[in-house]
Amino acid sequence: MRKRRGDPWQRTLPLALAALPLIPVIVLLPFVGLNIGGQQVQTWMFSGPIALRRDGLWELAGLVLATSFLIPVVKLLCLVFVLVGLRLKRPPRAVVPLFHTVGHLGPWAMVEVFLLGLIVAYTKLAGMAQVEIGPAAWAVVALMVLMAAVDTSLDQEAVWQAIDERGLAPPPAHRPPDPASLERTWALLIAAAVLYVPANLYPIMRYTSLGKETPATIMEGVVELADGDTWPLAVLVFFASITVPTLKLIGMAYMLIATGRGSRSRLRDRARLYRIVEFVGRWSMIDVFMISILVSLVNMGALITIAPGIGAVAFAAVVILTMLAALAFDPRLMWHNAQERGR
Repeated sequence: MRKRRGDPWQRTLPLALAALPLIPVIVLLPFVGLNIGGQQVQTWMFSGPIALRRDGLWELAGLVLATSFLIPVVKLLCLVFVLVGLRLKRPPRAVVPLFHTVGHLGPWAMVEVFLLGLIVAYTKLAGMAQVEIGPAAWAVVALMVLMAAVDTSLDQEAVWQAIDERGLAPPPAHRPPDPASLERTWALLIAAAVLYVPANLYPIMRYTSLGKETPATIMEGVVELADGDTWPLAVLVFFASITVPTLKLIGMAYMLIATGRGSRSRLRDRARLYRIVEFVGRWSMIDVFMISILVSLVNMGALITIAPGIGAVAFAAVVILTMLAALAFDPRLMWHNAQERGR
């Protein structure tokens, strides 16, 4: 029997409600401050996306804004609406599509990844300037902790059972594996592989100091962290930004080829590989979030400026496309195709 996580209204709802007051704190109070040579810069939660938009990278600005703030907040509000609505005498029918929305938004709510990007940005700046962490950043830390607790405590089957008992909708029905998911996954994976080349060859950032511009690729950023005696962060960024995308491309291609052939070899290992690929994909966004924080803080004209590079757009596209590929792939096809071939 499946182990129950507990009553969502006794555990999950109080945690979600506790997270709501953090939203205005994150929006209204200072995020990070910087002091370089007597010049002070104060940023807010939305300063990164605004700076990216100012530099012409509107698609990157929208991605950062959505994954670091909008999607986590919408997910939280939807969940509160669902849990509160199911306790009303006449629950609104909107609880059903909104609870579906909570599940769909899960992989794209990246508060914890955003905080790792902040840590990497802080490490890069600490050697050249005085960095002050503002109350909004601490509120983001608290939001991350509470949302992790919400995700851990949420018993989705208990919520679906409550929805069924209130006559709103039955639990999601079992659907057969979708063979077309292989073609969709291949298309997304090939697009990611094509963009992987410019993502690594073109600079993701450009440093300008006293009129001299220095471009930096992903690998050069890792080397810079290692040279600064921050080996743990260098290893983390290397793993998230170079190793993970490479392994995702190789791992997904292996699963697609084996599934397409109906191979019966290592089915359980391939299932574990799929779960790993699905889980680690979002962590490659660390570099993208780091860039958004740096470009908003370091913009002091000829003295020193950090601007995003076109490689950042290609890299972000690789991350998103590989995540979409993992979501498009139906892992049940591994067993289904193997059984069909064995008949």
